[in-house]
Amino acid sequence: IHYRIKIGHMDFDTPYLHASLVSNAVRLLLVYFSCYSYSISFPEIVFATQVFIRQFLQNAAIPFELKTAVKTLSIKLKENANWISTKRKTVQFSPQDFEKVNAFLALERMSQISPLSKYLKTPQFEALANQCIAGDGGGDDEEEHKNDGDVDGKDLQEQRQQKRKAKKAKNKKLKLKTQTKQNRQKQNEKSVKLLRETYEKQQKSKNVQMMGIGDIVQDLELSD
Repeated sequence: IHYRIKIGHMDFDTPYLHASLVSNAVRLLLVYFSCYSYSISFPEIVFATQVFIRQFLQNAAIPFELKTAVKTLSIKLKENANWISTKRKTVQFSPQDFEKVNAFLALERMSQISPLSKYLKTPQFEALANQCIAGDGGGDDEEEHKNDGDVDGKDLQEQRQQKRKAKKAKNKKLKLKTQTKQNRQKQNEKSVKLLRETYEKQQKSKNVQMMGIGDIVQDLELSD
């Protein structure tokens, strides 16, 4: 089964949509990594994701409200990675011992006591899927989104037209900028070509003059 989500232009740039996408992505990642939360190689499994999360949280261009759920993901992954690291310090087998590797934390897996498994049973995780924007501005944005239906149809149509005009003007400006850059590049290429041709003509002229001088010197030598 394939699903395709269609989002209107009016909703695409709203904080409400961004927060919903981030919170649901975090929820899915927590569920996914919980399946590996008893693996002896869990710290290595989540390493690349932790690097990406660190870069995401350090990005100043991303609103602080969107980082709340991602920070929770980072904390829970680190807790589980530290738990696995502590447990595997006491093992007496090598990675080649497949049976022992597969049996690693078998009792804990049956009891579902890993940090990630425990977190998935909490009300905080259940509320994560419905979380929008944490903080002072979250409720206002959600209420504003809910009240879209109260806007008069004529006003809504005017807003959409204004957005289309703004987008069209932006695309036109970008196209003009690109065209200007291309014209400037073509002009530079023509100038370089003209200079090269002029230089080659001058070099040919100098060669002809030098050949003429050589002939004169040769004639003078023969006259002696």
